[in-house]
Amino acid sequence: MNALGQVSMRLQALLGQLDFAEKALDSEGIDKNLRNRVGHVLRKNIEKERHDVQAALNRIHHGTTKSAWNSLKIREQQSATVFHECLAFLQGGRARGRDVDIKLCEIADGLLDQLSYACGLAWGRFTILADEEFFSDYAQIIRIRFPFHGIWDLPVAAHEFGHFAAHRLTAGEGQARSLPFPQFVTDYCGQNKLGREWVLYLNEFFADAFATYTLGPSYAFTSLLLRFGVATAHDEVDQKHPSYAKRAQLILDVLNRMDCEADSKGALDPVIRLLRDLWDTALNSAEMRKQMPDADGERLGYLTGELYRILTRTATHARYNRWDMTAQLQSNVKAGTKAPTCEYEVRDLLNAAWRARFEPNSSPEQISGRVICLAMRVVRNGAVK
Repeated sequence: MNALGQVSMRLQALLGQLDFAEKALDSEGIDKNLRNRVGHVLRKNIEKERHDVQAALNRIHHGTTKSAWNSLKIREQQSATVFHECLAFLQGGRARGRDVDIKLCEIADGLLDQLSYACGLAWGRFTILADEEFFSDYAQIIRIRFPFHGIWDLPVAAHEFGHFAAHRLTAGEGQARSLPFPQFVTDYCGQNKLGREWVLYLNEFFADAFATYTLGPSYAFTSLLLRFGVATAHDEVDQKHPSYAKRAQLILDVLNRMDCEADSKGALDPVIRLLRDLWDTALNSAEMRKQMPDADGERLGYLTGELYRILTRTATHARYNRWDMTAQLQSNVKAGTKAPTCEYEVRDLLNAAWRARFEPNSSPEQISGRVICLAMRVVRNGAVK
């Protein structure tokens, strides 16, 4: 067998693997609703990759041996992405159906559906459990870190959804519509001669700004109190994520800007002061500096202003402005002695949960359980009155 025969054999193998992956999508144990949300996207991607592999196979004798191997490399890399997403769908779909409490993933789906609607976006996928949170643009499935810490981890799903929204939120009218955030990234990195790591940094900053803008204090509480490293607050080691200190500052700055809006002016001031005090106390106790260098502070202030401006242009109706209303839900999520009489959303419940958690003698586990029950009513029945 010559070299072209080897390339042909491997391309034929890819076609067989794609057929197997497509058949696997119909395997038992996956909820029909989940298959409807994502299965058609995966099938479309499989069919496109099958077409591209077949085209590479047809061209194999019309080029050099080197070009044949390069074509195989590209097809194997792209097929690997297809297989990775199919496996995530199969594993996540089965886990949600049998092995874990599916309610939290279902609530996360409902929360992101609501944010999608508020932003005028079409998501329609689902969340699955993984070893860390991340978003893949290929099938747009959002991973949530396993294990869940009750409802307290749910706000992080909005951060991952922010990666989806970042490159889809538009501004303008008709043919003049634009994608402000991608354009901002291109302009900012080009003007300041910044490397690829800053493209990733800006995407992380946007996802934090988006989650804060759409969920309000609940995302800030989860991030600053449960997720962000204190002993590593100023570290930037992977060239993918800004430091926790910078992210915390951006989140608090976004809340401050939300607090200045006419329909919520001053409502967030007490909770912002509480969050800042808790974060500063944690930094002090770990002997970490509270203040960042002036140059970093100035840059971060500029970036926060630009990202907030983009969000107000592209997601006007998604801003969370119901902090005062969550006070009505506070006693319900803490004690559960009576059904709420107000109309509420999942994000209202998440914010009410954090309000209740700071009350004396509160139980985070009981609050989480109560919020799960109330949130399921929203997800399965629509907004509750």
